[in-house]
Amino acid sequence: MAAVYQVIKSSESSVRDRLDELVSQGLLQRAATGPLTYRFAPTEKATSPLVAELATAYKERRVRIVQLIYSPPTSAAEEFANAFKLRRDK
Repeated sequence: MAAVYQVIKSSESSVRDRLDELVSQGLLQRAATGPLTYRFAPTEKATSPLVAELATAYKERRVRIVQLIYSPPTSAAEEFANAFKLRRDK
């Protein structure tokens, strides 16, 4: 956990809470004994290739990925409607 805290630069309790969320969601596994450590251990087989794909996308399109993370969610209907909006060229 200390290594994550050094990168994230948030409060230790916030880092611990987020890591525990990832444990409960089946993405990480917490060490049973010894120092408080976590490892990537997805419970679903399909998760590992998706995370690898996301890591590649983040390396190639970091700004776009961050924009998607922080943008408000849109509904599928709204996205479909936006596909038909006409825009004038300037």
